[in-house]
Amino acid sequence: MGNKMKLTALVVAGSALFGALTVSPALAQDAANWTGFYAGAFAGYGGSAWDRETPAYTDNVTSEWRIDGANLGLFGGYNWQRGNLVLGLEAEVATSGVKGDDRDLGGILDGIDVNRSAGLGARIGYAADRNMFYLTAGKAWYKVDQMIDTATLEHDLDGHYVGLGIEHAYSDKILLRGELRQTTLDDFAFDAIANSSGGSYQMHDHTEVRIGASYKF
Repeated sequence: MGNKMKLTALVVAGSALFGALTVSPALAQDAANWTGFYAGAFAGYGGSAWDRETPAYTDNVTSEWRIDGANLGLFGGYNWQRGNLVLGLEAEVATSGVKGDDRDLGGILDGIDVNRSAGLGARIGYAADRNMFYLTAGKAWYKVDQMIDTATLEHDLDGHYVGLGIEHAYSDKILLRGELRQTTLDDFAFDAIANSSGGSYQMHDHTEVRIGASYKF
């Protein structure tokens, strides 16, 4: 199954699961109050394309490949509600299994392995009964391993993310969410290592589907 098919299947499965979970208890029909602190966990799956440009490497070959995989994380934040408008701040940390390589293009392995990530951002949402439809944007930090030939280098990368989602108040304390997010990281350069004479890496937008649950304090 290709990467696009896997991501599509995850979206469909996640949507079905989220739809099943958002059937609130019969007694919890009042509009939700979103103001307050919350903390929870999420699981996601996503992928992106990477380019490596190395002018003096393997006769000016530019390598391209995909990375994909799942991640697990924790998040927490605070919401302020005024009528139907909800404003919030949120922070997160995650461990990642997202990775991929170029399958030895040019005879030398070249790849990226995402170890962990963190984010800090804002949300703006519209509350309707027990649902909140929101947009989110913020700063992203990634720690990745660059693999080239027999060498591995660790890099700290900065970037930003944007996303949209829906959150459902299953009860006054339990919140469920689904989110589609896109992350862009800054390009980075590397010096000559192993059999490479150096170059630069670029990540195309990393698209990810997430589902999560949190507890409202």
